[in-house]
Amino acid sequence: MSEFFLRFVPRLSPSNPPPQGRRSDGTHYEHLISCKKSVSSCETNYYAEAPLRSETLSRALVAIAMLSSITGFALYNWKTFAGDASPNITSWFLWGTITVLNFTSYKAMSGDWVKSALPTTNSLLCVTTFFFALFFGKAGALGEYDIAVLTTGVIAAIVWWWFRSSRRANLLVQVALSVAFIPTFISVTGDPGSEIAFSWFLWANCFFFQTLVVVLRWKKEWAELVYPVSGFGLHLAVGVLALT
Repeated sequence: MSEFFLRFVPRLSPSNPPPQGRRSDGTHYEHLISCKKSVSSCETNYYAEAPLRSETLSRALVAIAMLSSITGFALYNWKTFAGDASPNITSWFLWGTITVLNFTSYKAMSGDWVKSALPTTNSLLCVTTFFFALFFGKAGALGEYDIAVLTTGVIAAIVWWWFRSSRRANLLVQVALSVAFIPTFISVTGDPGSEIAFSWFLWANCFFFQTLVVVLRWKKEWAELVYPVSGFGLHLAVGVLALT
C-alpha cells in the first residue's frame, strides 16, 4: 500500500517542501502525506511486534513440552511406586548421567535458555527416576548396550574438553541416547506390556513441541534439531510397539 502513496506523494526535502492546497483531481496533498506516514507507521509496528509474538509462542510451546514430560515421568514413577514396574538401577544411572551431559552441551551449543529448558527438565527427571529405582527397582549388571552408552558418553565428554566443541559433543550424546534405546526396543517387542505406552506418547509429544521451538528460534544450526527430532522418533516408536 505504501508504494501506492509513493507514486502520488513526491519525496520531501528542504529544497522540495510539501505542496499546499489541492491537486488537479481535487485531493488534498496534506491528506495524502498524512496517509503515507500512517501506513509506514503500521508497517513498522507490524515488523516490530513479529519477534515478540514468536518469543511468546516459543515459550508457550516449551511450557507444554515440559508439562508433557513431567506428566509422563510422574505416571512412570507412580507405576514403579505401585509395583507395576521394576526399573533397572544401572540403566537409569546411565540415563541420568548421559542426560546431564546432553543438557549442558545443548545449552552451550544453542546459547538459548528457552531451547535448553526441555533437555534440562528431562535430565532432572531422569535423575529423579534413578533415585526411585534405587528404592523400588532392581540392580543389574552392565549389558553390552549399557557399556556402549557409557563409552560413547565418555568419548563425548573428552571431545568437548579436548576440542572445545559442544556441537560435536552433543551429536555424540545423541548417538549414545539412540543406542540406549536398543534394549527397550528388544524388551517391548518381546513383551509389549512391559512399557507404559501413554508415557512414551507423552514424551514423544514433548519432543514434537521442542522441534517447533527450535524452528521458531532458528539460528541456521541444524545440529540443534538432532536432539528433538531423534527423541520424537525414538519415543514414538516405543509407544507404538507397546500397543502392538
